[in-house]
Amino acid sequence: MIENCNIKNIQPCSVDCSLNRLFLLKGEGVIDIDSNMPEAVEIKLPYELKLGEYVLGMTKEKVNQTNTRYGIQVIPKRIAFSAGLNITSGLVHPQFKGEIVFGIKNVSSNSVLLKAGQKLIQLVFFDVKSSSIPLNHRYSGGRVI
Repeated sequence: MIENCNIKNIQPCSVDCSLNRLFLLKGEGVIDIDSNMPEAVEIKLPYELKLGEYVLGMTKEKVNQTNTRYGIQVIPKRIAFSAGLNITSGLVHPQFKGEIVFGIKNVSSNSVLLKAGQKLIQLVFFDVKSSSIPLNHRYSGGRVI
């Protein structure tokens, strides 16, 4: 179900995930989420995230939900919000396959150093009791934008 997962990252009710890649959104003017999404440009880690700056992170771990009925909630780890990072993401649906992409915004009064391997998010699995409909969306396969 999870590839590239270190056994030490499995917690009593969650699985910690490691930051692997980072992306900066490049665009001009107003973002129209239906037709005008900005380009995601990969930036090298380590990266100093400045106050108010927003980036997208991608996990090293790859979820393979193709044969399951589990949903996943992506939750920030306590260390992340203690450092002043606001981490956002959505649900991971049954049948999803790919890396987890999540937003990171620095809301602290200091810069925060982001490094490969940092555990910023955790995955909490839940059973979907009803039958699920086939997943068909553009983010399957770990697509960033």
